[in-house]
Amino acid sequence: MTLVVADHSRAGYSAAVFESFLAARREPQWMTDARRQSFSVYQQLLLQELDAEEFRRLDLRTFNASRFRPATSAPDAGGIATLLSGRTEFGGAITHVDGHVTSSRVSPEIAAQGVLFGGLQELLESHRELLEPYL
Repeated sequence: MTLVVADHSRAGYSAAVFESFLAARREPQWMTDARRQSFSVYQQLLLQELDAEEFRRLDLRTFNASRFRPATSAPDAGGIATLLSGRTEFGGAITHVDGHVTSSRVSPEIAAQGVLFGGLQELLESHRELLEPYL
């Protein structure tokens, strides 16, 4: 999930923000249910005190989760290129902007070997039986 810095008038990773994130996705219901279950665990963990010994060497004071929110709309990816575009041969490529897949491709030779390659939403729909046990 991609997080973007929100303006303070809309800041906060609340249940309402999470629900709008889910509404913007086109995922199977089982995946939406799994995300809701994970968010519930996240909210419960926020209420627990941290063990100071576990975080002694990690200063998280500068990270404020309430300043972030999920990206909910796909941006325009026109004209995006990488340093290696056109300079080498790839078995597959995926382009994404702010967590949204704008294009993906895999060579027929690799696909014939059973390799799954693409955006998670697309693969969840087309290969549920293979992916669900791992999610």
